[in-house]
Amino acid sequence: MNLGEIERRIAVVTGASSGIGREIARALADTGATVAALARNRQALDRLSRSSTGRVHPYPCDVTDAKQVNDTYDQIASQLGYPTILVAAAGIATFGNTLETPYDDWILQINTNLTGTYLCNVAAIRHMLGMGGGDIVNVLSIAAVVGLPGAAGYSASKAGALGLTRSLNAEFRSQGIRISALIPGATDTPLWDSSGSDIDRRRMMRSEDVSQTVLWMLQTPGTASIDEIHLMPREGIL
Repeated sequence: MNLGEIERRIAVVTGASSGIGREIARALADTGATVAALARNRQALDRLSRSSTGRVHPYPCDVTDAKQVNDTYDQIASQLGYPTILVAAAGIATFGNTLETPYDDWILQINTNLTGTYLCNVAAIRHMLGMGGGDIVNVLSIAAVVGLPGAAGYSASKAGALGLTRSLNAEFRSQGIRISALIPGATDTPLWDSSGSDIDRRRMMRSEDVSQTVLWMLQTPGTASIDEIHLMPREGIL
């Protein structure tokens, strides 16, 4: 395994059933990686697998469930080989008046965006330590660093995931594991379909913009490490 290369490596992508995660899984496969695509929606994963280059393998998994995450990682290692790339792209958002937001929406965002990222990072690190290193890219959001009205749960979960990323990077970088935060602005994905936001999606970035940035981050030579990248729509915050 050589940092800076993608071809012939085993990659795990979460949130791979749609949007950014799906495009990242496709891009990694097209670049020569063997991809374990994780999401709850088995049918969407199967469609992705059939439309890929034969390098994308579906693994239904709820990233908020610690046992499922650990068992899935063990399955991947047994069936495909030990993963040395993780792109954690699973996420959910609900926007609206904070005083009217149901408690369940808060919990779902924290569990998916923060706890899910934590569980997948820990499982990945455990496997990478035995392989001499690896790459983790956590796909977060500009909401992690900029206060956005009506996004309390989303912002809190993404800010927590940014703090998690920074801490894990500081702890494991000396052991050959590069852990980076990709912080994109508004991107046109199905996440917005039921989010409650009225932003004009024609002004947003595309999932391909994010996936190409992930490839660039992973292909950074092993002598360097990208800690954080902000990737924004041309107009900035929408």
